[in-house]
Amino acid sequence: MEAMQSIFPADLRDRVVGATPMIAVGAGDVRLPGRHREVLAWLSGNGASESAWIAIDDDAERYADDCRQLYLVDPSTGLTWADVDGLCSRLGVD
Repeated sequence: MEAMQSIFPADLRDRVVGATPMIAVGAGDVRLPGRHREVLAWLSGNGASESAWIAIDDDAERYADDCRQLYLVDPSTGLTWADVDGLCSRLGVD
């Protein structure tokens, strides 16, 4: 987790709080794609079901079509400094 947090500006690092769990096929709201369900499971398991969140992923098909919390990155490059800048802008952080 520290390695992932370290690539973000200092004032964003504490907002990176975890990674999604692997959940069993068919668990959670099966109307949602798998990764989206994993995020919701993590939120629920950490007492944060009502919290605002952003998922950084390279596969939009793993989330509901209308998932506004998804920040999509290019699968060939992963998270880049340009993405970090985009995330900062989206979160209102300099």
